Amino acid sequence: MRPSCAAALLCACLLSAPLGAQEVRCDALTPVKGSSTGYKKRGNRCEGVYVSNVGSLSLAAMSFTLGALHFDLKSQAPLEVSAPGEPDAVNLRAVAMPLKTYYRMDTVLPPRAVFSWPVTDVLAPEGLSDSRIGVFGWKGSEQERILVPLRVAPHGSAPPSSKPLLTIQTSFAAQTVKWRWAPVVKGKCDAPGTWQDAVSRPIAAGWPIAIDLSKLPSGTQCFEAAAQSADSTGWTKLSFRVDIPPR
Repeated sequence: MRPSCAAALLCACLLSAPLGAQEVRCDALTPVKGSSTGYKKRGNRCEGVYVSNVGSLSLAAMSFTLGALHFDLKSQAPLEVSAPGEPDAVNLRAVAMPLKTYYRMDTVLPPRAVFSWPVTDVLAPEGLSDSRIGVFGWKGSEQERILVPLRVAPHGSAPPSSKPLLTIQTSFAAQTVKWRWAPVVKGKCDAPGTWQDAVSRPIAAGWPIAIDLSKLPSGTQCFEAAAQSADSTGWTKLSFRVDIPPR
């Protein structure tokens, strides 16, 4: 029986530059047995659905892109993924938004490269449309990562908006979700600003929360979010750094 596909990674086909020393290594995820869309190495990316028993409360980053994702699975046009203006290699990841939908796509994007990501291998067969996945990239280690906004668009289409949009998600029903940011001073996060509401009402578990970061100064900034469940006074927190592109 095929499980639904939910949280995790990005992998695509590189057209403009070879991976070379940055060979993709798949994580030790358990692919769906007997499925043609199971998580595995697919050329120079790892992609597919997998089995997961994770059930803890979480607040996670799901997508960070320049403009909203828009593509049509029926067109079968590959998606082109890039990190405009980024001089360093970037780790790429795609995940499924719906809870209990275990899907990931992972690869490494060399500096100034463009990946061509087929939709016909996994996304189309699994029905993972533009409203059901998130895509983000990061520099540094996964524990101390700096999120980099990605440009994702079907081959041959006009470039999307340049507005940096961050999407986060709680695995639980939340009555309050807030966020704030702080500048990086001498390599460290400075005093944060005031908390801002990320949502204006209680939300169901798994609801995608889109945050427009276009008003933040360009450069590397510190981001923090906090969510409170509907039946608790405690807070689940999330923090990382983000790169905001020049205007």
